[in-house]
Amino acid sequence: CPKSYFEPFDGQDDLIPAEALEQEIARVQPLANLQAKLFDREMIQHRFLDNTLRRQRAVYADGTVITVDFECNTYTIGKAEQK
Repeated sequence: CPKSYFEPFDGQDDLIPAEALEQEIARVQPLANLQAKLFDREMIQHRFLDNTLRRQRAVYADGTVITVDFECNTYTIGKAEQK
C-alpha cells in the first residue's frame, strides 16, 4: 500500500505552504465533484469485499460505482456494467 497522500505538517507554521495547498486542492477536487454529483442519488447497493471490512463497494442509482480500500487508502470510481 502507498503511504498517505498528505503528510501532516510539523506545526511550526500556521499556514500550509502554497505549493502543498495547491496539491491538496487538486487531490480532493475530484472527490468534491463526485459528492456534488451524488449527494441526492440513492445508494442502491453496498458490499464489503473482504472479511476485514476495509474494502467496500457502493453502487448509486445513476450507475456510479465507488470502490474503496481503507487499508491502502485508495479508491476507484467507475460505472456499473450495462446489462
